[in-house]
Amino acid sequence: MKFSVVSLVLIIAYIGISFVGLTPAVLIFDQNVRSRIPIVHTGYLKFGKKHGIWTYYDYSMEVSFTISFKENVKDGPSKRFNGKKIRSIGHWKNGKKNSEWKFYTTNGKLEQTLNYKDDKTHGSFAEYYPDGKLKSDGYLQINDGDSLINYYYQNGQLAETKVSKKYQKDGKQETYFKNGKLESLKLYNKGQPIQTESVYTRKAKQLITSLT
Repeated sequence: MKFSVVSLVLIIAYIGISFVGLTPAVLIFDQNVRSRIPIVHTGYLKFGKKHGIWTYYDYSMEVSFTISFKENVKDGPSKRFNGKKIRSIGHWKNGKKNSEWKFYTTNGKLEQTLNYKDDKTHGSFAEYYPDGKLKSDGYLQINDGDSLINYYYQNGQLAETKVSKKYQKDGKQETYFKNGKLESLKLYNKGQPIQTESVYTRKAKQLITSLT
């Protein structure tokens, strides 16, 4: 979207008498090319700064997203839409993503949940297959480089488990066959393997070889 002194239009619409310093406002941005970039913003101004929930509309006047502000800083619940379907729901605190965020597919199905702390992933997460079954889960702590990730087959069986500390493999690293039987197991300490890996066959269900 291209802006110019002429194309940028700002309208402060007084819908009623201002109270507690809040003024109802509508911001209108003219654009020549159709896109889903928000061109109409509605909400309240508190002494000239965005305050409370603001709603953003695209060229077809469908809601693109809503964001809560505290004197121009994102703070509070937020929702993003694709047409009438929700694409994401989350929360801002002092201008940064915090707590749980949920992300949806274009069909409106839950695709992923992530927890944030000061704009960085921190805490439990989950990812889903298109049919709604669990694809992966665990926890992530980006600042510390710690993580536990479980991957699942579409039949619900655990496929793999990965553990990291300070961005290095640490502890048990396991893989499984689709029937739930253990395929391999390896132990790590600060990124270094400390135990041989055992591989099991699905058919015999017994140890057939050891790798070093």
